[in-house]
Amino acid sequence: AYARWMTSAENPRFTTVIANRLWKRAFGLALIEPLDEIMDTSVPMIPELQKHLEKLVVDMKYDMKSVLRVLYNTKAYQAQASREE
Repeated sequence: AYARWMTSAENPRFTTVIANRLWKRAFGLALIEPLDEIMDTSVPMIPELQKHLEKLVVDMKYDMKSVLRVLYNTKAYQAQASREE
C-alpha cells in the first residue's frame, strides 16, 4: 500500500521529483538542488517552470520518454552552449 501511494498521482512529491530528475537529465542541473533532498521547504530556481514541468508529467501520464522528447525539442535544449554572457 505504501509503495502504491508513493508512486501515485495523489502523492504530489512524486510528480515534483520526477519532473526535477527529468529536467536534470536533459539540462545537467536540477531546478531543485540538491536532487536527493527535496523537502516541503525546497524552492525551485524557477517555480513557474517547475509547475509547468509537473503539469507536463501528469499530462503525459508519467511517460518519461515522452516528457524527455518534449524537453529535447525545446529551444533551450537546442541552443548552443556558450561561455559568453
